Amino acid sequence: MIKFVPYLLFLAIISGCYVLIPELQLSVVIDSEKIEKKTFSEHIGAVKIQLTDFHSSPELEISILGKTFASDPIATGPEAIWFLSTSDYRKLASHYFRDGELGLGVGFGKNTELLDVNNDGIFEIMQGGGGFGLLDSKGNTLWTFQPYSPPHRMIFGDLNSDSIYEFYVADYDGIYQLDDKGKVIWKVNNQASDGPHVWALEIFIDRRNNKGYLVTLNDVFNFDGVFQIYDYQGRKIRRFPTPFPIMDFEIVEWNETVFILAGYLGGNKAILMDLAGKIAHNFELENFPLGGYELQGIAVKFSPDEDEYLVLLAHSNQFPPFDSRTLLNIISPKGEIIYQEIVAETTAFTSLNVPDKNKEVLIMGGDSGNLFEYEMKTN
Repeated sequence: MIKFVPYLLFLAIISGCYVLIPELQLSVVIDSEKIEKKTFSEHIGAVKIQLTDFHSSPELEISILGKTFASDPIATGPEAIWFLSTSDYRKLASHYFRDGELGLGVGFGKNTELLDVNNDGIFEIMQGGGGFGLLDSKGNTLWTFQPYSPPHRMIFGDLNSDSIYEFYVADYDGIYQLDDKGKVIWKVNNQASDGPHVWALEIFIDRRNNKGYLVTLNDVFNFDGVFQIYDYQGRKIRRFPTPFPIMDFEIVEWNETVFILAGYLGGNKAILMDLAGKIAHNFELENFPLGGYELQGIAVKFSPDEDEYLVLLAHSNQFPPFDSRTLLNIISPKGEIIYQEIVAETTAFTSLNVPDKNKEVLIMGGDSGNLFEYEMKTN
């Protein structure tokens, strides 16, 4: 393992004083001879990457929601969806959206998802941040949800396993469950949710009973936040305090264990905690201040002979000249960071199964316009 800390010094003037501020450059910080990186596509500004089954090909496809580049010779607008083959990464299809063509007036973001609401094999687009609602495959608005105060986030799931998606919304008034037509089924208001507002929410599956549950984060601005777990009917199952100030979180399932992934506000630590708030893993992200920005994580079976690795993306915009950066971390089954790379800001990544090698690779995109594959050398 080889470790580097590449940076440049920028001169900032603060209240008449001159301050040298380091800017981390796009480069590998901790290298590993086991990790191979290759570029396999260009002109794609990926914002979200999913594995879906909307194309006529017999295998799953890689679905990419993102922004187009001027260098794309067939782009007809600023937003697009691309479908790529999982076997050789060739483009199977693409859908371009002209200016103003996407409903709700917002572009694709981290909380945009493709899904098939009515099981007809044609995708719909959920906008879960900025604008809130459901669009058809052409970008037309099917329904919107806008309560009295602007929501924070919307997600979808199938907590009761009836093969029909429901939607969950967090806002200042509480938590909402919507049906697949956008109709409110139930609401848990602020008083019942133990906090002035619900800031974030995620879904997890309890493998012991194969049931889905909703996890919410309340009260983040008062620095005495609380996590709460609800069932499909909105009944509170459990609550526990956050062990430190948290602005956002994700649910990560790593080696058959469900964790809450979060970062220290204003610090440089990534934390995995169990569903009671007990810290299980603590990862130091040296020289990479998180601020209030979220972390993302996914388990990847890089090797057929080892347990899953954890891929962690940390985000920050605290580097002059105020460019955003993402820190890619590959963490071994034993909890050691074996590979670390500073890349252009990205929230787009997924694991991809390689059947003939009995393992998975990491697929990642971002503002660079390239798509990358990370593979581990194995025997």
